[in-house]
Amino acid sequence: MTAVTDLHVTRWGAGTPVVFLHGLGASGRYWDEVRQLDADRYAGIAVDLLGFGRSPKPRDEAYDIDCHLAHILLTVPEAAVFVGHSAGALLALALAARFPDRVLGLVLCSLPAFPDAPTARREIRRLGVIARLTVGEGRAARTLCWIMCRLRYVGIAIAPLFARSVPAPVARDALRHTYTSYSRTMQHVIIEHRAAPDLAARTDTTALVHGRDDDVVPVRYVEALVSPRVRLDVVDGDHYLPIRNPTAVAAAIHATLDAIRDRGAAPTLAQPPPEQNA
Repeated sequence: MTAVTDLHVTRWGAGTPVVFLHGLGASGRYWDEVRQLDADRYAGIAVDLLGFGRSPKPRDEAYDIDCHLAHILLTVPEAAVFVGHSAGALLALALAARFPDRVLGLVLCSLPAFPDAPTARREIRRLGVIARLTVGEGRAARTLCWIMCRLRYVGIAIAPLFARSVPAPVARDALRHTYTSYSRTMQHVIIEHRAAPDLAARTDTTALVHGRDDDVVPVRYVEALVSPRVRLDVVDGDHYLPIRNPTAVAAAIHATLDAIRDRGAAPTLAQPPPEQNA
């Protein structure tokens, strides 16, 4: 593993630590709408995953589950609530299964709960040309990425003009990755990794929040995972719940925090300086 310990992190608030892990092609700014709803209710820690946003993007990393978790664990507190979206939800769940003592609670938004790799590839391919090319790992995908990389700073500047359905910072950060970080994370985290075994390893209740109009991961895949220890809230919205329905995400976080505090298992962090980054 490359010795990278300086993942970009934004911190706010005080109290029980809550770590936010974004999805593929995003950054910690993806959680800004949720943050604005309840910035003072906990100690928020929004991580830019390795290879994305303002974090380092080494070319020699595997960008698989082990790689991402190793860097996350170097960055976050010894124990925290983890909130993940999409690929970040898979990472949060894998972290909880492997390091249960470090996870006080889990809120997983838009979990890519595909039952197997062929299903994951099929569902991803139908999302568009870029998705099909990236899944295929072919020359066309690399060529397209090479062109986009050469135009990256122009693209970042004009991205809000073409992605009006998301906040401007989110649109800009959608271009702050490399082909290596994006394609390997898609392959090793979303396509190859299964959520079901990690959920089965959990002994505490896990909260799933899923949009009823999610066309990236249709809700039937997460419905198949419901059990006495897996609570599913199907809410208004599509795959992009932290932006489309931040109120539902915030409500799930509050419920998880309340349960932790009721059992007296909530450590606290002090208020950091404004916009502190690690």
